[in-house]
Amino acid sequence: MLTASNFGIVCRMRPTTSCAATVKSILFPPSIETVAMKYGRDMEEVARKQIAVKLKKDITACGLFIDEENPCLGASPDGLIDEDGLLEIKCPLSAENLTADEASQKLPQFKTVFDRKNPDKMNPKHRYFYQVQGQLNITRRDYCIFVVWTPKSFKIMRVSRDEVFWKNQMLPFLTRFYYECMLPEILDSRFNRHLPIRDPRYIHEAKESKNACKRTNSSVGQRKIFLKDETAEQISPLTEPSAVSHSEKQDDDCIIISYSNEKREITEEDAKRMKNTLDDTIVPFSLLEQNILPLHSKVNDESLDAFLRIVREMSPFETQSVQYLECPQLIDASTSVMSIQIIGGNCTDHWRCIFFDGSKLHVYDSIPGCTYHKLAAKEKDYIRKRFPQINVSDIIFEKVQTQPDSIFFRFCVIKNNSKYSDTFTIISHHFSNYK
Repeated sequence: MLTASNFGIVCRMRPTTSCAATVKSILFPPSIETVAMKYGRDMEEVARKQIAVKLKKDITACGLFIDEENPCLGASPDGLIDEDGLLEIKCPLSAENLTADEASQKLPQFKTVFDRKNPDKMNPKHRYFYQVQGQLNITRRDYCIFVVWTPKSFKIMRVSRDEVFWKNQMLPFLTRFYYECMLPEILDSRFNRHLPIRDPRYIHEAKESKNACKRTNSSVGQRKIFLKDETAEQISPLTEPSAVSHSEKQDDDCIIISYSNEKREITEEDAKRMKNTLDDTIVPFSLLEQNILPLHSKVNDESLDAFLRIVREMSPFETQSVQYLECPQLIDASTSVMSIQIIGGNCTDHWRCIFFDGSKLHVYDSIPGCTYHKLAAKEKDYIRKRFPQINVSDIIFEKVQTQPDSIFFRFCVIKNNSKYSDTFTIISHHFSNYK
């Protein structure tokens, strides 16, 4: 059975992540009880009594609840409150000498439990939120009293049941994981035979789609854009080379493996499947406003996925996954006059934002002095394929400062109301007419 304590791990797994480690930890957990586990179990009853006094309610102990419609899923709350509530307590050993507020500020596992803007609200991105929503929807209760308890104090938070989140962001991933990852190991264990735990077909397909992009990209060949006059000449179509070469050449800040005439043919079905993988984002919309990274950190995968969904669902802008840079054979020409895109990534270890307004392509780069010649080969190739109608003279390099997270675009680009707006006046002003 897959229980609520693991729901957050399962639901937040990326499509290409192997399930082996998670299946092993669920089905074959270590039998040794750690000091932290014993502390949590011993303190739970003490905490329950104190919470009952604080709430002025009786708290009833309970066992395992099994989902009526999906008996492979279960939940074990720490108690039941009245007819429509339940209790979940966290008693971390690492907070033994801290107050609950200190624990939520200092301990890594609790620093992001609470919403940054509203400390009385749970962060819906945190794994505990998935655990609580699993408990609420399996028990069919309306609310959960979530408590961070220490010997010095405790912090109480009320979380309401979210059926939409459960049905859309949890249930499909949980049932798929159980039937395709856990059940095969339960019925025919490979771990017990000292063999690697198998990954299901959907994980292999996701990996294959990702690898196919890399394989086909490496066989497309070297592409050069010849610029006789940077201010006037159009970005010309490039021909596919037919000769075979085994040397490596340096183009800007990407190493390009020279051309080969051995290309993998991509069928329409292959292209459709690969595009579905590239465009598929599972970032819950309710979590996007929590996706704020430290000021000088690099944009992560989650932030890029969040950016993709934010733009698609909250603006009139056209966009697509940044992974298309690795799959040039899948890039289609844009037909939009309001197209925004993040480019860069592995080939530059740097991200840039580009915006096409129907006639000009604006490149927003926090590194000063960027020019067309300084773009990586993959970036040039993407621009050529995505916006074949423009000339090099139509590319304008704007100056902006560091943009650390996708939520910046949510407020500054789309709503023009950013807490960073004083340092992003140029890009904020430029996009204000398109919000």
